[in-house]
Amino acid sequence: VAEGIIQPVSYIDVLTAMVLAVLGNIEFDLLEPLTGASRLMGFSLFWGNTIVTTVVMLNLLIAVLNTTYEQVTEKAFTEWLFLRLVTMLEFEASANNLPGLDEYFIEVESLNNKRTVELSGSAAGQLADERREVDIRGGE
Repeated sequence: VAEGIIQPVSYIDVLTAMVLAVLGNIEFDLLEPLTGASRLMGFSLFWGNTIVTTVVMLNLLIAVLNTTYEQVTEKAFTEWLFLRLVTMLEFEASANNLPGLDEYFIEVESLNNKRTVELSGSAAGQLADERREVDIRGGE
């Protein structure tokens, strides 16, 4: 190649170099023979294309992740309810085979009722004590 003469480059070569640059294989072979303002313009277009392509690709990635996140959050409560139902059905199916489970629930229920009665009694006693204090103060 004679000095100062620029070899013609096809558009396919330029597009191939741009795609390879986006993929990480940067080749400056097309830009090396350029001189002066054309060299500056070539490098400016190359880096401008690289930056714009990177920003667009990142924007597409963010859009895809955002859409996926929205779809997952829309269905999250329904899936949680379904998994809870499956777990409860499995528990009920296995509970029928456990000996003594009915007696356990009856005992827990009786203890709960006993606590309720005790709490009611102590609450009634507290109310009676408060009434007595009010009567004493009122009588003074």
